[in-house]
Amino acid sequence: MTRIDLTTSRTVATITVRRAPLDVAAMPGAVWVTNSGGGGDSVARIDPQTNRVAGRPVTTGASPQSLAVGGGSL
Repeated sequence: MTRIDLTTSRTVATITVRRAPLDVAAMPGAVWVTNSGGGGDSVARIDPQTNRVAGRPVTTGASPQSLAVGGGSL
């Protein structure tokens, strides 16, 4: 996964997530990404301050496809 500075269009960080990221949701203080396939079906939290996966990814059912954000919740 790549973080890009929208002002300069330059790569700020490359963040390693599990295989096949499918969706991303940004919230204040966290970026969430779904991962699918190869037994790595999960949702991971990325800390935007460190550009690293925070904690262990949450294992999900087969192939999580999308995320929804609303009311301060994921």
